[in-house]
Amino acid sequence: MYAQGGIAEYWVIDVSRQELTVFRDPQNGDFLSRTLWKDGVITSLAFPEVAIALPPLLEIPNHP
Repeated sequence: MYAQGGIAEYWVIDVSRQELTVFRDPQNGDFLSRTLWKDGVITSLAFPEVAIALPPLLEIPNHP
C-alpha cells in the first residue's frame, strides 16, 4: 500500500527482535530495496541531515 502510494521510504521497527527493516525505491506497487538493520546509525531519505542511532531506538521500553 505504501509503495503504491509513492511513499519513498517505509520503516518497520520490531522491538522484540531488536531490528529495523527499511523499505525504499517504490516501483510498480512494490519496494525494490529492503534492508535489515540491527545496529549502527541510519538517516532517512526525508531528513538526511538527521542521524539516528539504532540501539536506543530498538530497545524495549521499561514499563512500570
